[in-house]
Amino acid sequence: MIEENGLQRFCLSTALSIKIKRCNYSSENNTPRRRGFTFPEALIGIIVMCLLVAAIYRIISSGMRGVKHGQETVDYIQTAARVFRALDKDLKCMITTSLRDGSGAIPRLYELSPNPTNANTLTFRKFFVSSAKCEIRQVTYRLEAATKEISRSEYDCNGKTLISSFRFGNGFVEEFSIQDLAGESKKIKVAFTLGEGKGKSKKSTFQRIFSAGMAFSSGEFRNWVFHFL
Repeated sequence: MIEENGLQRFCLSTALSIKIKRCNYSSENNTPRRRGFTFPEALIGIIVMCLLVAAIYRIISSGMRGVKHGQETVDYIQTAARVFRALDKDLKCMITTSLRDGSGAIPRLYELSPNPTNANTLTFRKFFVSSAKCEIRQVTYRLEAATKEISRSEYDCNGKTLISSFRFGNGFVEEFSIQDLAGESKKIKVAFTLGEGKGKSKKSTFQRIFSAGMAFSSGEFRNWVFHFL
């Protein structure tokens, strides 16, 4: 009886030990192995990241170029508007014939240089009228090639004393041309190109035809004597 009980205990302990070993073996096999990235996997990841960065950069740079071009267009339009507004005001008051005042004749002044068909400098006399006085002044528009701008200078009647000076399109005026279309300063065509310079990346050309002179004939002017106060 004692031997039978001992045999039973031995068999039971042996079975339990085998079961425990099987359980440990099973749990070891089910545990996932930990490992790093392989070189091909890392290389593919780097390539994908570079493609994403390149796509994002292209989108951002395209947007920045669009903003820059839009700002350039606004700058060009504003510059052209200022030039044309000044020219329109001056040319409407241009004196297109000789005059007489108390001291004698005032010869007509109208010069396009270097030639009337393609000039970059325009000089003429005009009436200047304010609430306090009326007088004759000399005005010159010129392309300043060194600084790439259009200058407007206003002098006294004899062109000796500078009264005021303005600059337009400082740094990005490529061309400035003046052409007398009808002769005798009746119709004057002004064109200029604003382009590369000061960070500008494109060119735009603006042109306009002006009717010059006051609405009086030269015969009427000859019969008048002006007295300037």
